[in-house]
Amino acid sequence: MDIFALSRKESAEFIPKKLTYAIRIRDVNDNQELPPLICSPLFKHVEIYRFDDHVPDSYGRGPLEEGLPEKIISDFQRFSRDCECLITHCNEGEYRSTAVALALNDIFGLGYNHFDLCGLFPNINIYVFKQLIFSADRAKLLDDKLKRGCLEPLFLAS
Repeated sequence: MDIFALSRKESAEFIPKKLTYAIRIRDVNDNQELPPLICSPLFKHVEIYRFDDHVPDSYGRGPLEEGLPEKIISDFQRFSRDCECLITHCNEGEYRSTAVALALNDIFGLGYNHFDLCGLFPNINIYVFKQLIFSADRAKLLDDKLKRGCLEPLFLAS
C-alpha cells in the first residue's frame, strides 16, 4: 500500500491514482473549514478525527480521547479493504499524520519496513504512535515477531 503523510494544503491538492483511504486530522478546537479533497471516485473512504498535537500534561491527559485509538484502528480495519493507498493529513503533515501512518503500517503490515518509514517520517508524535500501538496490542492485532523486533523498546519502557 502506498502511504502519504501530508499537510492540510497538500491533501487538498492530492490526486489519487489508486483506491485510497484518507484520514484527516483536525485540532480539537479548530472550527475552520477543511479544504475539500479533490473529487474522485478513487477516495474510497474518508475519516475525520479531532485531536491535538501535544504530549500528555502533568495529569496524564493526552491529545487522544479515550476510545479514539481503537476507533482509528477499527475504522481502518473495516473500511480500507481493497485500498492500495493511505493518505493521512494534519496541519503540517509532520507529527500526528505521520504517527498514525506509521502505526497503521506496523499494525496491519501495509508493506513498509518500520525503520524505513521512520526515516521518511522523523518527527512523529511518539505519544500518538504509542497509543495506537498499545490499543492494537490490547486488541491482539500485533504480530509477536513485530513486538519482539522493532517495537520491543516501546513494550520494555511501558
